[in-house]
Amino acid sequence: MARTIARTPAPPATLQKVFVINLDRHRERRRHMEDLCSRHGLPCEIVEAVDGRRLDRAVRERVYRESGALATLGRPLTDGEIGCALSHLHVYRRMVDQGIETALVLEDDVRFSDALMDVLGAMEGLPGDWEVVLLGHHRRSSRARVTQASLWFRRPLTEGIRIARFSEMGAGTYGYLVNRAGAARLLIEASPLCKPIDHYTGDGRHVNVYGVVPPCVLIHDDLSAGSGVGEERFRLDRGRSGGRRFGRLLGWGLRRTGLRGLAHAIREAFRDLWYRFRPCPSYGPRHDPETRKRSG
Repeated sequence: MARTIARTPAPPATLQKVFVINLDRHRERRRHMEDLCSRHGLPCEIVEAVDGRRLDRAVRERVYRESGALATLGRPLTDGEIGCALSHLHVYRRMVDQGIETALVLEDDVRFSDALMDVLGAMEGLPGDWEVVLLGHHRRSSRARVTQASLWFRRPLTEGIRIARFSEMGAGTYGYLVNRAGAARLLIEASPLCKPIDHYTGDGRHVNVYGVVPPCVLIHDDLSAGSGVGEERFRLDRGRSGGRRFGRLLGWGLRRTGLRGLAHAIREAFRDLWYRFRPCPSYGPRHDPETRKRSG
């Protein structure tokens, strides 16, 4: 169930809704988000998250395709990933059905940087074709490192903040802007569900996504500690391929010789260089929802 917490002053006129996704049992996180949004003048609506562990089997079979997950990820989705995705998809359905043109979507374990309100106030300066703007994001391989912005598109949005295209997938759905067109597109792209939700919101092949650099919605370390979705996902992804097992064996050997730190630094330097100059993921008419309906 959803309930509205009225706050003043009003948010920027271009922002119609602030949704906070929260599991009912996480009362401390709910109070944290109500207070955080109140202090920033953001009237927020608490949206009850879907608990994947309690999901009805018939619903699960209707919305999720395990064969697709195995084909794309090499593993099935966890209950937490399915519940998280359905929670965000519920928000998108609300936006489409109720004609909500723009929304800020937040998860309940975040904090804001001082730049957030400036970014929201500069929404009219966003590229005209945006569908999703990631305000919080990190690399798929590390929550401690932000997504690499492409050299081919980055421009100032407000003081100290740039709007950019990414040259890799932007991981995380803990804070982002989405408009009605993006919501409609994501409902189609994620039906049936085959990947975690941020593999759709953060991938330019699914939706027209931009991001702010540096991020202005950040993970709250104290509240996110012990988060089942993130920890289980990392454990499964880390152990799902022989190549990664070989990498761990190689890491053990480098550790024994004292060269692991140097090897890691060299690898990350080349990775950064590659992603910095790599073209943005392709995005075009084949991703238009109407085109997909006609071809499907």
